[in-house]
Amino acid sequence: MKQLVNMLPQKWPFRFIDHITAYKQKEYIRGTYYISQTTSIIKDHTQTFPASFITEGLAQLAVIFITLETKPLRENEVPLLGSIKMESFQDLPWHLEKVKYEISPIKIFDSQAVLYGVASVENKVICKGELSVAKSIR
Repeated sequence: MKQLVNMLPQKWPFRFIDHITAYKQKEYIRGTYYISQTTSIIKDHTQTFPASFITEGLAQLAVIFITLETKPLRENEVPLLGSIKMESFQDLPWHLEKVKYEISPIKIFDSQAVLYGVASVENKVICKGELSVAKSIR
């Protein structure tokens, strides 16, 4: 499933999904990100792994899910995060190894969707809530 991650327009070091671990059409997609992959440049400037990276990882997984559920991004399209409403949100210590993500659909349309996302570390939910994503022409 590594090729699924490669469909994202984001590249290292701004890609926050390493692996797709499970996908069930119309139900969910799961993925992981290894915190140790983050560059030392970022580590040198912050005491914790930023929560904004976690939400970006959820958004990136959402783009993969919508691409699988609808149509792949065309050359002139870009994915957009429309909104995000999180119920819980926290930065992480750098020593934690991996973030697990899960995205499930609330509503899916041809070029946009409302999804529910959960991020967890060591079986503890650190971020959960609704995301809206869309495809837009450049």
